[in-house]
Amino acid sequence: MPQPKDLDPYTDPRSFYGSELRRPREAGGHSQEQLGEQVFCSGAYTGQLVEEPALVAQFRSAYDLARAAALSPEASLALIESAAKDCTTHDHHT
Repeated sequence: MPQPKDLDPYTDPRSFYGSELRRPREAGGHSQEQLGEQVFCSGAYTGQLVEEPALVAQFRSAYDLARAAALSPEASLALIESAAKDCTTHDHHT
């Protein structure tokens, strides 16, 4: 596993962004790879800053579609509880 880069947040915007992303991740005890699993991308991409306008537009569009399709937190919880109940009920009948 490669060693993390030394980041001086005062040198440039990329270093500032990297250090701000790293700080809470490390405080939570997570590796970059673990964070990548949480946000459904490889760990190598979790620290990258995308600046190319075409890529920013592509990622923004994908994010907007995902947000539009997402359930509210309350609806998500209800769905999870319903699925858990169905699994429990199904397990008792087999």
